[in-house]
Amino acid sequence: MNLKAGFLLIVIFCAFDRLSANGHDGLDSLLSVWRKAQANREYVHDTNTTHLLNNISRSYLYDNPDSAQYFARSAYKLAVDQGLKSGKAWALNNLGSSYYVKGSYDKALEAYLKSLKSFEEIGNYNRVLWANNNLGLIYIAQGQYDAAIREYQKIVQGKAVKTDSLLLATGYFNLGLVFDHKNDSKRAVNYLEECIDISQRNGFDRMEVMATNLLGEIYLHANDYNMAKEHYSRALNASYEDNWENCFAHAGLANVNYQLGLYDKAISHGLKSLEYAKKMKAKWDAQKVLKVLSETYAAQNDYEQAYKYHILFKQYSDSLKSVDSEKRINELYLQQKEDENLQLLKENEVNKQVIKSNKLLNFFVGFVALFMIVLAYLIFRSNRLKSKLNEELRKKNVNIDLQRRQISDQNEILEKIISDKDKLLSIIGHDLRSPLASIMSTLEVVRMGVLTAEQQEDVFKGLHNKVIMVSHMMDNLLSWAVSQQMGMVVDFDKVNVPATVDQVLAVANFLAKDKGVIIEHKAESVYANADVNHVRVIVQNIIGNAIKFTYKGGKVRIFYSFSEDYIIIHVKDSGLGMSKTKLDRLFNQVGKGVSAMGTNNEKGTGMGLMLVGQFIRENYGRVEIESEEGKGTEFKVYLKKYSKKGLEVESN
Repeated sequence: MNLKAGFLLIVIFCAFDRLSANGHDGLDSLLSVWRKAQANREYVHDTNTTHLLNNISRSYLYDNPDSAQYFARSAYKLAVDQGLKSGKAWALNNLGSSYYVKGSYDKALEAYLKSLKSFEEIGNYNRVLWANNNLGLIYIAQGQYDAAIREYQKIVQGKAVKTDSLLLATGYFNLGLVFDHKNDSKRAVNYLEECIDISQRNGFDRMEVMATNLLGEIYLHANDYNMAKEHYSRALNASYEDNWENCFAHAGLANVNYQLGLYDKAISHGLKSLEYAKKMKAKWDAQKVLKVLSETYAAQNDYEQAYKYHILFKQYSDSLKSVDSEKRINELYLQQKEDENLQLLKENEVNKQVIKSNKLLNFFVGFVALFMIVLAYLIFRSNRLKSKLNEELRKKNVNIDLQRRQISDQNEILEKIISDKDKLLSIIGHDLRSPLASIMSTLEVVRMGVLTAEQQEDVFKGLHNKVIMVSHMMDNLLSWAVSQQMGMVVDFDKVNVPATVDQVLAVANFLAKDKGVIIEHKAESVYANADVNHVRVIVQNIIGNAIKFTYKGGKVRIFYSFSEDYIIIHVKDSGLGMSKTKLDRLFNQVGKGVSAMGTNNEKGTGMGLMLVGQFIRENYGRVEIESEEGKGTEFKVYLKKYSKKGLEVESN
């Protein structure tokens, strides 16, 4: 590389932080330097080239994470070839960030942990704190909020943060993010306002936009739609912009307008957000806005579009809930804890050596002075010091033993997750093989072209029923798997039961209409103290069964009643009914002993009712069933009435 090109690279590296604030202008400048360097025949790869590739990667991060990943890998390879530890650490950090933006949290965590070790090896304590910040983001995404707070406490308590305003602003921002997830909106708002104040004083435009967007999200969670709309709009109209923040703001405005009943505006913002998410291949952001679009179209009674976006939402949700990804993240988290324990052991050994040296020095000084008197004093002092050190070592050993037991407990949890996964795979293999084989054979017959148009119509109708059955079965299996893997966690809150039923009916009405079943829902003011996601699964399965076992032209009625402590959801159908023997087996087992053919020959496994029974028990409710063969069935689901006092008791 000639002298002129080398000087230009150094200027770009020194000015990178200022250029990054100008968005694409800074990226264009960096790419221009890179193209000139490649075009120069005298060009030689060196340290400056590694820095340039890392800076280009960071500039691409929030607009094109794939390009950011490409340049990070290029920087990593060059740094390894040249033995550049700093360039390697930066490349791993950028690679982890690109995976984080795309929602691949297991790969992001692995890259961040490697980056953390590299920065520790070269003694860059400021970047170690930044690596702690990145680890905290992964733990937030996985719901490990206490682990995330532990990482941010390292940042706040670190000496390097006093000379790094951007690191301090970032720490406040992420503390706001954690406490928003912990539903502590007051502390979350305070931290974010601190972040905005520091960002405005130092010209951190991007950080200010991020904090403004997150404030909009917090106000949305608190149902303060005017404040939420104001902050999202402020983020979109800021001087700084990138694809990720635009995606977030449009998704927030879509949700706000949906809550306000402004469905056309909600769809407009939702489609813009989805476009940004697809451009970045950001799975989490795409999943978030697809849910809003599905619910908005359902509210407009456009069930075809609602169903379309609901299917896309489930596809993204399933990809983000990968069991292998969760397992890998847990393994990496345990490895991090083991590394920290080893570091503590090394520090203990160093302390022992220091103590030993001090003893010898004190003994030598005492021997040179008045031998007998000083010797007696040193023996006395040595005994006191020994007792104190032994007590300190005992406490440290207790802490180490506690950490080992925690690791052992976490290993037991992992083993249970693996066992439950095997059980789930066994159920899937047993209960899905037959319908899937039937679908494949049906498609093979259609492919051969031997059916008439009338026969094809009958075949497709049957195929449609089988696909619906498999989809419903997979919903229940995935819900059951998640409840088993993560442990049953019930988030009690005020649940608008009729509104939740209406959400389920947005899809169920489509299936009922196709079968010719009439659904009547008598909505009124009914609130329960329960987990809204559990209530949704409960009514979805019971309403789905009512439709399944009701003949064409039949009716499913949904209405409510009250007792002293409970609200009662009634789902009454005019379908096949059940015998007393089958009633006794409900909610307790799956398989042929419980499942039965629907009125259109729909099959099932009984997994849905087992899940219903489990969720009702976890929400301190009960279920009663009245049924007679040939005259229909009535499910009565008892859930605790909502009261502010009751909600506090359940939460505690």
